[in-house]
Amino acid sequence: MKNKITLIFSLALLNSIFAFSLDSSLGSGVIGSVSNENIELSSGIMYLQTKGEETGIEDNIPLQFELSHNYPNPFNPITTIQYTIPNDQFVKLNVYNIKGEMVSELVKGDVKAGMHSSTFDGNQFTSGQYFYRIETNGFTKIQKMVLIK
Repeated sequence: MKNKITLIFSLALLNSIFAFSLDSSLGSGVIGSVSNENIELSSGIMYLQTKGEETGIEDNIPLQFELSHNYPNPFNPITTIQYTIPNDQFVKLNVYNIKGEMVSELVKGDVKAGMHSSTFDGNQFTSGQYFYRIETNGFTKIQKMVLIK
């Protein structure tokens, strides 16, 4: 079965989306880097979009892990944290105070591949700097956020 595969690159710095299409057999991979006008498209979030000719079903599958900056930041009292994972797996997403103590467990469990978001409510916490950490099989990243009351 042949699939149409579209690589979509979102480059936040340029506020643009670049898309490259190719036809491929099911199960083949895409390896290498893609550039456009001397701009390396290795940053941002990259997705593999497939559309099966027989089913007509579209899936957006991220090709890499990503933990985005929370928004808004600084926040009062609620902020949103987005993350992407390229395959189904166990995910932990926790919030820590400046002392390194875990103050909130946002996600702990099996998560499907794709882009996800979680909300952190800082109503019961004091103003200050906090950190959120994602941990999966093979990927860990920490970002900071500021709660202002």
